[in-house]
Amino acid sequence: MLITRYELLSVIALPLGIGVTLQGGAGTAAPVAPDHVAARVLDVSFADEVAPILDANCIQCHGGAPEDGDVVLEASLNLTSYESVMAGSEFGSVVEPGDPDDSMLLVLVEDGDMPEEGDPLSPEDIELIRTWIAEGAKNN
Repeated sequence: MLITRYELLSVIALPLGIGVTLQGGAGTAAPVAPDHVAARVLDVSFADEVAPILDANCIQCHGGAPEDGDVVLEASLNLTSYESVMAGSEFGSVVEPGDPDDSMLLVLVEDGDMPEEGDPLSPEDIELIRTWIAEGAKNN
């Protein structure tokens, strides 16, 4: 049995045409990003997500009170509340709402310079802080 060019073309084009039709026509299907590339679109909570990271990793040197009761404020930076985080340090602001790459708090933890004592923050914790800042560093 011999197949003509038209028959061969219809065998190839038919499945392709069905695929294009199911996707809404040529060029109209929106690209879908793989799960690992999809951006996090959430409202990161300072109180529920960011503050616990700061409490666990940062306040020993930036706002904590050891046994003697004196508050430790290295570089005059207090990370115990939203207001004090936003007040910054003796060197100025540490969080630039909407601009994580220009926020010293994030830069220092990403570079591994902070915390000076203890383990570095996990990539997940760093991403939460980055997202919170990118979303405007809200008091939520």
